[in-house]
Amino acid sequence: YGMIAASGIRLLVDQRVDYGRSRNLAMTSVVLVTGLSGAFVQVGKVKLTGMALGAVVAMLMGLIFWIIDKFHIANDYDDVTKDEA
Repeated sequence: YGMIAASGIRLLVDQRVDYGRSRNLAMTSVVLVTGLSGAFVQVGKVKLTGMALGAVVAMLMGLIFWIIDKFHIANDYDDVTKDEA
C-alpha cells in the first residue's frame, strides 16, 4: 500500500493539484484514510475494503462535488468558474 500511496501522491504533485481549495484537500484525505484504515462496506456477499472502498468513496465524492457545482450550491462557485474558464 505504501508504494501505491507514494505513486498517487507523486501524481498529485506532478499535476499540481490546488490544495488551497478545500474540496481537493478533503477528497485526498478522506480517500487516503478510507483506503488505509481497514474500514469496510458489505452489501450482501460483496465486501469492499482498502483500495476498492477508497476508489468507490472517491467516485462518490467526485459525483457529490459535481452536483454541488452543477446546481450552484457551493459558496465558492465564482472560484470554480474562474478555474474552468
